[in-house]
Amino acid sequence: MLPDGLIHTVLSFLPAPKVVQTCVLSQRWRSLWRSAPRISIDEQDFRISLMIERDDALEVKWARFEDFATNLLLFHDNTSSLGEFQLSSRVYNQRHVDRWIHRGIEYCPSVLIILILNYCRFKLPLVVGSNFCHLKMLRLCSVDLGSHFADLLCSACPVMEDLKLGNCEFSGSSSQVITSPTLKKLELESCVNNTGYPLVITVPSLAYLCLCYGYYEAGISLFKMDSLVRAKIYGFM
Repeated sequence: MLPDGLIHTVLSFLPAPKVVQTCVLSQRWRSLWRSAPRISIDEQDFRISLMIERDDALEVKWARFEDFATNLLLFHDNTSSLGEFQLSSRVYNQRHVDRWIHRGIEYCPSVLIILILNYCRFKLPLVVGSNFCHLKMLRLCSVDLGSHFADLLCSACPVMEDLKLGNCEFSGSSSQVITSPTLKKLELESCVNNTGYPLVITVPSLAYLCLCYGYYEAGISLFKMDSLVRAKIYGFM
C-alpha cells in the first residue's frame, strides 16, 4: 500500500478536477484530495475562453468553475499549512476571486502564485500578514499592488527567498521600498511605478536581480547589494 505522502506527491502533478475525481477510486481515496499539499485553481481546466464563447455558454462554464473553486477551498483540510496555492484566472467576478485569494492565503502556503489573465490589473485585496509566515516564493501577474505591498513584504514575510512580479503596478501616494533580509531572487518584468517616488530596493542577501521592460517615472534606487552574483537590467524607462 502506497503511503499518503507519496500519493500526495502524485496528486500535486494533476489538475485540480482530476485530483478531486480520485475520491471515487476507493474508501481510502475518498478524503485524500482534501489534504493534498498543493491547490491549483485554473480556469483553463474548464476550457473558458472569453474571446470565442457565447454569453450563455460562458455563463454556464464560469458558474461551474466558480462552484468548483469555492467548494475545493471550502472542504480542503486546513489543519496544516499548504505547500503551494496557485490561482490562474480572469477576473470575471471580483468578489469570488477576492474570496479565493483570502481562503488560499489562510492555509499559510510556502509558495503563492496569483496569475490574473485580464488585460487590466487586479487590485490585490488586503490580507492578514501572519498568513505569510511560511511563504518562500511569491509570483504575481497583472496585479495592482496598492500602497501596502511593500510593508507586507518587509514585515510579514520572514523567510521569503524568491519574488517575481509581472505586469504589476506599484500605486499609492508614498514611496515603495522592497526590503528583505532573506530574499535571494528578485524579478520585476513589465512593471509600473506610478507613485511619483523612486522604487527603492534594499536586499542584502540578493543573489539574482532581473529588471526588464518596465516604466519607473521616478527611477529605481538600489542599495545593499553585497551578495549580488548576477543581474539582468534592460528595456525599461
